[in-house]
Amino acid sequence: MKLTKQLKTKLDLIRLEGLCKLILSKYDKDDVISKIYNVTKTTPKDSKAIYKLSKAQLTIIIESSNITKEEIDTCYEEYRYGLKPGFSIFSFKSSKKLSTNQVCTKIQEKLKDVSNNEDEQPAIKDIIYNNSEYLKEENLTEYSFYYLKKYSYINEKEEPTYI
Repeated sequence: MKLTKQLKTKLDLIRLEGLCKLILSKYDKDDVISKIYNVTKTTPKDSKAIYKLSKAQLTIIIESSNITKEEIDTCYEEYRYGLKPGFSIFSFKSSKKLSTNQVCTKIQEKLKDVSNNEDEQPAIKDIIYNNSEYLKEENLTEYSFYYLKKYSYINEKEEPTYI
């Protein structure tokens, strides 16, 4: 399917988990392994390897599949908000090439003292590296991490709550 600009934007706003579940709901294990191979040129042990792919790689799989606009719309409605929203938490430029370990160390050093206020625990914790991908057109590397963060908000009953 040829993705329109609107569909690409929706895919960009869907959490990684949602993109993975969309693909897994549409294809059996062997098809998912084949699609992962087509994008990464490596053969995964099982279909759960899809959770290690970047958003760009998942988008390539979706674009080359028979997933419909309606299925993308449904996924967008379900996964654009939720327990683990994704967004950029850190960016920097370096004149030299950094290894993944150096990037992880720098990010953890910068975030270890970040808190919502002086009396609280760190606002972000348990940062775990997931994957990275070099984006040639933008000349940058995108890193994906798993982490925990508390989000406070007012629910539909106008009561304060958090996730």
